Amino acid sequence: GRDYLVYQDLIPFPGLPQVDLHVLPAGGERAFPMIVTAGMSEIAMNVPEDLTDYRHAELILTLPDDWPLDQQAWVDDEDLHYWPIRWLKDLACLPAQHETFLAPGHTVPNGDPPEALAANTRLAGWMIGLPNLVPDEFFSLELANGRTVHFYSAVPLYPEEMQFKIDHGPPALLERFTESRILYDVLFLDRKSAIM
Repeated sequence: GRDYLVYQDLIPFPGLPQVDLHVLPAGGERAFPMIVTAGMSEIAMNVPEDLTDYRHAELILTLPDDWPLDQQAWVDDEDLHYWPIRWLKDLACLPAQHETFLAPGHTVPNGDPPEALAANTRLAGWMIGLPNLVPDEFFSLELANGRTVHFYSAVPLYPEEMQFKIDHGPPALLERFTESRILYDVLFLDRKSAIM
């Protein structure tokens, strides 16, 4: 993409990847700003044998076009702007931390039962999905060392959407999003729920 910022993870925890953040502002073909992790894919995920081609991944978080992208705005007493970035980094470290993997359809709730991710939203967890707001060729990247890195979206969910996904599966939830005309890839703090 065009101009972007990189926020480096200066003090990674031992045994966890160094997760830098590439901040891509809206512009051109990109309607919304995006944050893409860089570093999660350095540690292979503990995937089942039939998914060995999907051991390396990075995450994309898509923000509303009015979300502040500078670090100064992320530092505030109420944590109104930084919490999605913190969650993105936590999600990127989760596979290495727990010797597991993330793949499309997986959900990560904020507690059990799920609680709001922050004071300014009712969203309470995440689903990993295929990115809808990037060209298909951005779904994966072949590196010179032969490694393939897959890119997944971090999709914010309401508690009832996570429960619906558990009860009916990811395709049924995605169908609900489509029927409700919800742009679910973007972290809108007060978007309508797909489960009425």
